Amino acid sequence: MDSSESDLDQLIQEIRQAISSDPSILEVVRSLQQKHRQEHGVDPVWDELLAKLDDYMS
Repeated sequence: MDSSESDLDQLIQEIRQAISSDPSILEVVRSLQQKHRQEHGVDPVWDELLAKLDDYMS
């Protein structure tokens, strides 16, 4: 595992903890992803992040 994967996993864990106290944070992350996509195009890291968060929420 390279450092970017472990950084992403750590970020996902931190966001999951935040979502457990305030589920609206997931919508904030989703809106940030949409803004990033509009400005920079598709980014697989954002897609992976949201997929893992959606899996966690279901």
